Amino acid sequence: MRPIQRLPIIISCLIGSLATAQPDSSMINLAGDYFIKSFRSAAQRQLHQSIRYADSSLQVYQEISNEWGIAKHQFLLGIHKRVTGEYPAAKSHFEACRKAMESYLDTNMLASVHFQLAIINEALGDLDEAIAHQYRSIGFYEKLGTINDTNDGLNNLGSIYRKLKQYDNSQELYQRSLKINEGINSIAGQATNHVNLGNLYAEQSRYQEAIASYSRAVYFDSLDNFDYGLATDYENIGNLLVKQAKYAEALKQHTAALDLRLQLPSAHEKAISYQKTAEVQLLLDKPRQALSFLDSAELYTSKTQALEVWQHIAATRASAHAHLRNFHAAYRHEKHASQLRDSMLNKSITDQISELNARYETTKKEKEIALSKC
Repeated sequence: MRPIQRLPIIISCLIGSLATAQPDSSMINLAGDYFIKSFRSAAQRQLHQSIRYADSSLQVYQEISNEWGIAKHQFLLGIHKRVTGEYPAAKSHFEACRKAMESYLDTNMLASVHFQLAIINEALGDLDEAIAHQYRSIGFYEKLGTINDTNDGLNNLGSIYRKLKQYDNSQELYQRSLKINEGINSIAGQATNHVNLGNLYAEQSRYQEAIASYSRAVYFDSLDNFDYGLATDYENIGNLLVKQAKYAEALKQHTAALDLRLQLPSAHEKAISYQKTAEVQLLLDKPRQALSFLDSAELYTSKTQALEVWQHIAATRASAHAHLRNFHAAYRHEKHASQLRDSMLNKSITDQISELNARYETTKKEKEIALSKC
């Protein structure tokens, strides 16, 4: 599925925030330039470069004893922790920035901080808190008139309500964003809206409405020459056609997606596309064709070593060999698939324990800081 959330490029708000503080000061402008470069680098996952710019920004703010700028450094630290998946630590940095920006009445920074806190709390499973922060960010963005950021907030909020299965609220927010994008004729925005609506309908088994929405996304992604989005749209349609046992039509969609994936750089997505197409070939009782596609899927998966893809390939291979009555091979691949499932489960448990430990350490540190101030 195409990701709904992204590391938002809220440059308009951040620049607006910088412009409110001593705009005639060359040092302020220099620090602000480093700050924006750090944020942009983080958005592109260039973490080491982002940290260097962040350190330079902080150094300039410290040299001129600018408390506002020093406090704002917490925002960049939060971004860095978010990029590396250290969500409890990211939350602490964003909360520190929020408190400081409230004292400075910095609306631009508050909009961005609440947006980030919404995403962090969603990742941590604190959905009520995520909703509260997202509403605050939307309120600030609407005041500032930053349409793209408002749309990001509406879409993210819609996705949170979707997780809670509050589908009416989710649909209202997605459609509200769609209306805005139609008004400003945003091609990319409308494509995203239709994907989100398609996902929403699909979860409710409203397959015809979902396919209609994904087809609208195909139209807008075609206008935008967005091959990644187009491939995802075709896959989404293909997946729903499989659910309706329309396998021949589904194969056409997955083949179209695969053709696009082969022109794109991601080996991981090529592997998934080959594996999905193999599954449909198998549903059409074409096990030999399925095995051929799985060979290609394995070739690309060997470059990424993604356990989940390996597991799906092994399971599909087992089914294909069973179709061909090669029961020894079917048993061998099914056993391999089972071993991979166990490995994935163990990894998931280990990751959850690590996250709980990180939350505990963060909470403990916050309490120690609070007690030290008493």
